[in-house]
Amino acid sequence: MKQINYDPKITSANTQYNVIDNADQQWILKECLRYNVMMSELTINKDENIKLFIREWYHKRNATLPKGRNGLNTPESFIAGIINNIMFGTQNDLSDIQMDALSNISAKMELFYKLVTNLGLQSKEQPFMQIVFRQRLFQNL
Repeated sequence: MKQINYDPKITSANTQYNVIDNADQQWILKECLRYNVMMSELTINKDENIKLFIREWYHKRNATLPKGRNGLNTPESFIAGIINNIMFGTQNDLSDIQMDALSNISAKMELFYKLVTNLGLQSKEQPFMQIVFRQRLFQNL
């Protein structure tokens, strides 16, 4: 488990945004890139369970994720949107709903990584960890 602390951002927007330390934001982006790379590599795998997981979860629209421009997101499109919006767009902070979605996706990716590793299909790189967001009680002084 990777705990990421945040501070609520005061804005006039209807959506609650949260400020995350730059190092943690970079770590999240790296993990999101790793999710997409691993899942892309595994799309050509012949194991039926892996194909099923990718088809029925990673590529499937999910009502629990924030909506995208074209309706419901898939975990894949949500992760790609986070990467695109933060790395190449103007988004600097994460909303409450984005943090919830990242936490849920990271929990599934942690379990999936363990399955894939046990099947001998993944290299010995750093395993995925569930992301848990916690509001910072005191600001850094």
